[in-house]
Amino acid sequence: MPVDHERIGLSPFDSPLSVLHVTGPDGGAGQLAAAHRAQGWQVRVCDAGVEPLPKGADVVVLHGAAAGRLRRVIRGETPTVLIAEPGSPRLHDFLVERMLARWTSIVVVPDGATASRWNSRVPVPLVRVAMTGSSGSDLMAAVFARADCFGSGVSR
Repeated sequence: MPVDHERIGLSPFDSPLSVLHVTGPDGGAGQLAAAHRAQGWQVRVCDAGVEPLPKGADVVVLHGAAAGRLRRVIRGETPTVLIAEPGSPRLHDFLVERMLARWTSIVVVPDGATASRWNSRVPVPLVRVAMTGSSGSDLMAAVFARADCFGSGVSR
């Protein structure tokens, strides 16, 4: 079911945006990147192992914990969205996330259980988005546009 832009206001695609998706070992950004490219956004995808990270994006989207570690390198230069993996992360992962939280604009979680674990352990803005079809890509576009609008997480 597509997002009702008439009800929520402007479409996030009304604003031109340049997005860099950074993937970990299992990839995972292809469909989302393609959906946003089709809407006219400038979208690039690269692997977390690329050095140096390409510059010039309005928003950097980090897919999973491995890519999320790059917030140490980005350090708030660009608004950063972390797409968290479902499931129960280890305690060590939460300790790392607490250290990286100040450079995080938004963390996207897939379900309520994951949201409650993050909410109780890491001080970052959380958004819960179930990635299903075009409504998921539209909701993610709104998250990316919000990150661009409010800027990086450095001020937290």
